Amino acid sequence: MLGILEKIRSKKKELTSNTSDAYFQLVREVAGGSEVDVEQAAIVIEAFGRDDASFEKDVEVQQERIGLASQLRYRHELEKRLPKLEQAERIASENYQRVVSEATSRLNEAKRAKRDVEHALLGLTQIEVRLRESCLDASLLQRETELNSLRIKLVQQLKPLQEDVSRSAGMIQSHEFTIKALEKKSTDKLINPVGRASYKKELDENSRALAHERHIHTQLTRAIADIDSELCPLDQELGLIRLKKLEV
Repeated sequence: MLGILEKIRSKKKELTSNTSDAYFQLVREVAGGSEVDVEQAAIVIEAFGRDDASFEKDVEVQQERIGLASQLRYRHELEKRLPKLEQAERIASENYQRVVSEATSRLNEAKRAKRDVEHALLGLTQIEVRLRESCLDASLLQRETELNSLRIKLVQQLKPLQEDVSRSAGMIQSHEFTIKALEKKSTDKLINPVGRASYKKELDENSRALAHERHIHTQLTRAIADIDSELCPLDQELGLIRLKKLEV
């Protein structure tokens, strides 16, 4: 009896194992989209003790596992590519460091050269100043003094004119803005006739004021141009004097 029972248990274990293998093979085939024998599938599911809902859930799990395994295979592909990419990165980094080092060296060299030239120019400027200050030509120095005195007077005349012309330009802009607004109001059909007449009167006043301001602006501009015409040859002569003072 004990021997028979042992054989029965062994056979049941074998059948259970075979049924389990058949069931999970069926799950894999359905999850992978393979065609299966429907009747045989029903027998396997029944033998394994699963209902339709459980079988469907097992198929969904297996499909998910298939997707995850596919992603895992992609990871392996990436891992194979990584060493070459690391090498490329290392080479690129070395090249970058070399280029930066060379560029930094050239930049520092250019800065030193520029600094040397600026220092030399500063020294030469000081020499130029000493040459001018030590000029012995009395007539040249007297002429320079006369021109500088005249220039100061012209600049003193020029400054208030420039301020006035700037102020006049602002007044012109203000009148033009006001006139544009009044023109729009004076033609607005929604405003009553009395209001339009008032706007028209104000428009005429601003138009006259604008014309007057433009006349003033023109006069100021001409006065500035006259002074500039006097300053130009004067500055040219002063420039020549500065050059002559450098002669030895």
